[in-house]
Amino acid sequence: HVGALSELYSFDAFILLLFLSNVKPLKGNFLHLIAIRPLIGLIFCGACGSSMTGTVVKKGHSDYRKRYYRCNRKLRYNSDVCPNKMIDADALEGVVISKLEKVMLSEKFLDRIVKEVQNAYAQIVGNAQDELALLEPKAKKLRKSMDMIYTLIEDGAADEYDIQRLRGVQSQLHIIEAKIKEVTAKRDVSAVTEKDVRKFIKERYIPFIRKNSAENNFRAIIEELIDRIEVDENNVTIHYKLAYEWCDWGQPFHALTFTDVFSRSALAG
Repeated sequence: HVGALSELYSFDAFILLLFLSNVKPLKGNFLHLIAIRPLIGLIFCGACGSSMTGTVVKKGHSDYRKRYYRCNRKLRYNSDVCPNKMIDADALEGVVISKLEKVMLSEKFLDRIVKEVQNAYAQIVGNAQDELALLEPKAKKLRKSMDMIYTLIEDGAADEYDIQRLRGVQSQLHIIEAKIKEVTAKRDVSAVTEKDVRKFIKERYIPFIRKNSAENNFRAIIEELIDRIEVDENNVTIHYKLAYEWCDWGQPFHALTFTDVFSRSALAG
């Protein structure tokens, strides 16, 4: 996922050069869109709910062009449809990344995520215990049925029907025992400490943000960690997302979304 985006963004500077030189790539070229407008598909107008699109404004008689995001609905119709104004793209993108790292290292966020993760683990363990309470009696009943059939076989009283029934019981028991093994692993998972959570955030996500920021892989960061951004007349609201991935059985099991709101006046430019 990240590797593919990294390879994609090796063309970023080339495409930007073409754009600023008035050499237009093919209409609808997605590579062009995400290089010039990396928030496309994730940024929305907080005033009317429409998506926001990128636009470039030429300054005076110079060749300098400044990038903005603007309400798509307002662009397509007229200014009376939506009161929202354009927002400086460079300033917004810079603040999104800088705020992301600050939020994830803040004590308020770390305390919250510790509680979220520990609650999620407790729920997994509790669910596993409930599931085992249903599976284990079934396994016990099947083993008892097998013992009865084995007794018939030893006594020479079993017929073909008993042999077929034995195979069916063995198959069912095999399935249930495999499930019991899987659920037991969840029940016996090690408790997650506050130290574990803090270490995971700092070692997994902070280097990811810094590495991709240094390589200008802005899109890689937002696809991984940002759910959506809403811009209204006064504020910018960023909805972040985070997956917990350190389960013993390998798959992410919980996603935390958290929100940061700041004034548009805080943006430079």
